[in-house]
Formats: sequence, structure tokens, C-alpha cells
Amino acid sequence: MLAGTSHLHICEYNSTEWNEKCLFRDYLRENLHAANEYASLKEQLKSHPKMTLRMASSYIFLLL
Repeated sequence: MLAGTSHLHICEYNSTEWNEKCLFRDYLRENLHAANEYASLKEQLKSHPKMTLRMASSYIFLLL
């Protein structure tokens, strides 16, 4: 099985979830260091799928 290169998120336009995802995307685009750290975290989590959501969510919370 090939690894995916992208994700599709579906949410209501201009909802809280929509705005949070856009804010996080824009933050990573403007902060190269944070984007690199987030990419590194995602790479590390590939080998621990059960921890992915909790650890990624914790990292995002720390950024905000």
C-alpha cells in the first residue's frame, strides 16, 4: 500500500472547525520552524498510529 500524500477535510464553510483549520494552516505557512516541527512530529507518529491523534492535538494546542 502506498502512503498518502494528502488529506481531505470536509467541514461546513465558515464554521468554527473551518476557521480553526484555516488558522492552523496559515500559521504553519508563516512559521517555517513550527511547520518543520509539525512535519517531524507527523513522521515520528507514523510508527505509533494509536498515539497520533492525541499527540498531534497536544502539539497543535501548544502552538495556539
